Amino acid sequence: MATPLPSCPRCESKRVRYREHRNDWFCDDCDHRWPAEAQLSGAADAQKPLLFLSYARRDASELADRLKGDLEANGYRVWLDQPEIKPGGEWEHEIVDGLRAAQLLVAVLTPSAVRRSTDPANPDAIDSVCLDEISFARFAEPPTAVVPVMAQPCEPPFSIFRLDYVDMCAWQDSEDRYHAGLQRLLAGVKEALGGKVTYRTEVNDLQPWDFAAFLFEKRRDFCGREWLFDEIDLWLKTSREPALLITGDPGTGKSALVAELVHRNPSGQVVAYHCCEADVLATIEPARFVRSIAAMMASQLPGYAARLKDTAVKGALDEETCATDPFSAFEFGVLTPLQGLPAPNEGSRYLLIDALDESLHTGSDARGTIVHLLSTFIERLPGWLRVVATTRKEVAVLQRLAGLRARELAAEDPRNVDDIEQYLRQQLRSPDLTQQFTHAGMSLEDAVSTLRAHVSGNFLYAQQVCRGLERGLYSFSNLDSLPPGLSVYYQRFFERQFPNASAFDATRSVLEVLVSAETQVTRESLAHLSGIADEGDLWAALRRLGALVVYDGTGFRVFHKSLSDWLTEPARAGQLFHINLSKARTRLSDAMLASTAADVESVAPEARASLLRQLVATGRWEQFDELVQNWSFIEFESAAGWAAFYPQLVQAADPSQRERLRTLPLALVNVGWSRASRGDDRNGVFMFYRAFSAILGLVKRDDSKVPWLSQFLLDVTGLPYDMPKYCSMHLDLHAVDDMAYAYMSHVSAQWTESVGLIERARLPVPQRVLEWRNGIRSVFGS
Repeated sequence: MATPLPSCPRCESKRVRYREHRNDWFCDDCDHRWPAEAQLSGAADAQKPLLFLSYARRDASELADRLKGDLEANGYRVWLDQPEIKPGGEWEHEIVDGLRAAQLLVAVLTPSAVRRSTDPANPDAIDSVCLDEISFARFAEPPTAVVPVMAQPCEPPFSIFRLDYVDMCAWQDSEDRYHAGLQRLLAGVKEALGGKVTYRTEVNDLQPWDFAAFLFEKRRDFCGREWLFDEIDLWLKTSREPALLITGDPGTGKSALVAELVHRNPSGQVVAYHCCEADVLATIEPARFVRSIAAMMASQLPGYAARLKDTAVKGALDEETCATDPFSAFEFGVLTPLQGLPAPNEGSRYLLIDALDESLHTGSDARGTIVHLLSTFIERLPGWLRVVATTRKEVAVLQRLAGLRARELAAEDPRNVDDIEQYLRQQLRSPDLTQQFTHAGMSLEDAVSTLRAHVSGNFLYAQQVCRGLERGLYSFSNLDSLPPGLSVYYQRFFERQFPNASAFDATRSVLEVLVSAETQVTRESLAHLSGIADEGDLWAALRRLGALVVYDGTGFRVFHKSLSDWLTEPARAGQLFHINLSKARTRLSDAMLASTAADVESVAPEARASLLRQLVATGRWEQFDELVQNWSFIEFESAAGWAAFYPQLVQAADPSQRERLRTLPLALVNVGWSRASRGDDRNGVFMFYRAFSAILGLVKRDDSKVPWLSQFLLDVTGLPYDMPKYCSMHLDLHAVDDMAYAYMSHVSAQWTESVGLIERARLPVPQRVLEWRNGIRSVFGS
């Protein structure tokens, strides 16, 4: 009786074959390889979780060998490079196979494991393979869990900086130390395999934004720019200027440069980074920026991490405090602690920021933005800390940061042209493209030279042309038909894909959603909001857009802001492929209103916030007013949320209509107290606190709105709700719970702070406002 063929341990396919010359099995469906002896180990052994042990041989071989034995003794299979890679084998493929088969990666961190090619002490002048293994695990689909083990003091790579690590730096001191570390590792592995991710407390409490997937995408196929890296390094070593701006037109590779700098991080120069994404509003909020960079700095600077335990620093970076006043949070939570630290032995460090221009709200003059925050404090950074930032040549950014050194990525710069040529040569060496240009009778150099002349020094355009050649949209035999520049490229792409208006109709509705939405859009939401109910029709519309629309794991979005800009450019109004942004927003808000009317409770908080912004942006004030007077709709946002959200609403409104938002905080108070009149006093206090947080959040970003604050206080004193009397009545803690009492004390502090802001603006404080302040202060003794 024949022995039945085994199944592939990865995909369970039966299409497998034994390769005698390699003594292994190979799956024809997923290309997985596994040794023949593994097939004989039995079904029970195959059920054990497989752990991939990533380590550097130079300084962790002994520990890796010992961990392998102890992990196997505790019921795990362990993939380790030395026994798994056969002499003469394709070691890169075998490592990838091991990573794909593993359920978890144990990353043993040592200086050699995290070494970069640019590290002066790196004798090999190449990146550690361990960094690639960690990146592979992080960005696999689905991602592979990672448990870091700190074997020797070193800086964890940014891709896993949030993760808590098992400290085994003292594993050689004694058997007890080793076994204590092993037990922590076993516990961490068990939790990670169960789906639990353990974060470093001091880092995760600050909720840093995870840009890893964004940077991974931007860094794909990176090459060149060595001359610019040298310039940045020289600037750090020889200049005392606090900041360097790298400017450039859309598509010149600014974000890719940032991604590569984060990846290389020579000598740990990058202590924190932030990427402003206009279609992800959280990334352009100053409060989120402050807390995120504080978390990253804590992962790179032990002295700063220790300062985060100080009560004053922790209070400054508190979520609600930071949302209300991100400028003070930056000063007292970041700047002041850093000024007390000694300069690092390795020399200057820097904060890296991508796309400052995208941090500006539509119609903004940069007030109350990340640009404003940087311009306020940049001269006060400690001497060892600088800022390197990229931006388009946006007037509002350049004016705010006037006087700083600016380095332009000019398309015509010979060094940029050389980088483009290097990129094209790299892409054209792929088997598919090599076959294409050879078939057209061209040499590699002929193809590179011809394409270089067409792409005009623009990396984004070069990337799109190469993708177009791969997909058969262009031919090497007719390269003269390539469009000159991004705008013409977009025009010709759409003309080719959509020969008439009817062909574009379905895709237009998809693009209207994507360019007007404020974040990635899930497939379900895209189908609903675009009105394309049939799933096949939706996918057909997306396929026709090709690589111009990407899915990043959470939803769909246009691949680059330049496409949104081109589609909605007012100068193109009336053309077939123009999208009227105002009409698109109206259509989007109509669909969202319909969902809200059907079931308010089912609408996600972020969708509610987005709807309010869309209504303000399109001037639909009647619908806006109706929603903000609906307790069930607006109670989703916290005080910290309102502190950030109210300024967003003001910026979203047409400047001529912003005055209509002056009374929004008062409307929140009325909604809260109306709710309280039905028997729950807490709702009145909670909404009072949120309203105060909203107006203070606005004023601290834009001091021209202090008159709005003064009017708000005066209006509140004219309401039938006597706050001082209410507080006095409920001073007995038996009459109100601890949480409500705490919120009342917050309101007391906010009232006092508001009066101070009005006085500093040299505006008169109404007498009734002073009387209320004194009445509330008498209750709380503040």
